[in-house]
Amino acid sequence: MASEVRRALPIPHRRRPHGRRLVRRLLPAVVLFALAPASSAAAAPCSDFTAGTPSYTVRVCLTAPADGATLTGDTTVTATVTTVAGVSPGVQRVQFWLDGQYLLTDYTSPYTFTLPTAKFVDGARILSADALLRDTLTTAPQASITTTFATGTTTPPVNGNTFTPKIANPPAGSPLVVAAVGDGAGGEQSEVDVVKEVSGWNPALFLYLGDVYEKGSIAEFSNWFGPSGSPNIYYGRLKPVTDPTIGNHEYEGGQAPGYFDYWDNVPHSYSYDSGSWHFISLDANSAFNQTAPGTPQYQWLQQDLPGMLSTAFMAVGLKVWSQSFSCSRQYFFSSTSAARAKRAGISLSGTGRTVL
Repeated sequence: MASEVRRALPIPHRRRPHGRRLVRRLLPAVVLFALAPASSAAAAPCSDFTAGTPSYTVRVCLTAPADGATLTGDTTVTATVTTVAGVSPGVQRVQFWLDGQYLLTDYTSPYTFTLPTAKFVDGARILSADALLRDTLTTAPQASITTTFATGTTTPPVNGNTFTPKIANPPAGSPLVVAAVGDGAGGEQSEVDVVKEVSGWNPALFLYLGDVYEKGSIAEFSNWFGPSGSPNIYYGRLKPVTDPTIGNHEYEGGQAPGYFDYWDNVPHSYSYDSGSWHFISLDANSAFNQTAPGTPQYQWLQQDLPGMLSTAFMAVGLKVWSQSFSCSRQYFFSSTSAARAKRAGISLSGTGRTVL
């Protein structure tokens, strides 16, 4: 059976017995969180920041929702950045915060997103925003408003769903079309362009190879990946055929709640069969730290490989391996693993944000 793999470049920056799929997983320790209600504090919807020589002044304002608003569902949040004196160095991005905890980054004007309020426990909340300017300075103090979340969420929400890998088995004689993209979910026009291009291929499978910007938060997954299917203009449009792999941007403080929530508790590592290919998704991030011999992920991979009777497999991850199977800690596969695969007659293919 012919197989075809198409790859879109990163954005700047065996068996299948009787048609059954084989899925092996290393389950994640999922920790979802919800911020505690905020204590009362002074809030100012607009904040002026002055710096530079000659000096300039920019004003950051939270224009929606209204200060003091009660939020009963998904809510549009909007900030503006304007120059009120001098010549501004320009804006790199606007960062939003909820009760002092990171919420979302928006890279392009208008700086607006949808806040999934039901993902947080009800109560008084302080919503804030600041801007990272192109001279590397961050505006301060933050523009802030007070709100009250009232969605009926009284305890930290938990996603109880179970992830199932997407598989595709094209008719005999037809190619297996697989698209692979990573490093590009951030709500920018470049993401829209790539999604349009990839959707035009009509891939049977779409592999997203990690990194939802800036920190893979719950709000960023909700907005910059977004809802499943059309008419979504972001990568969520391809969610019905997507098998994800976690990137380093999804990790914050050793946890990745946005990733595991959005993907229904996807394992750190899993495998599945499609067409004549065996696919393996690995968590090669230092925050997970399971790429060395003897670690659970490494042992899982050792158990997964010998069972394959197919002649080809693909492994995906943030960093996969080099052609020479370097011993560098950046690459998951050792020369022993490569030799074992070669003796078994298995063809190796790798893709990720870094593949040499």
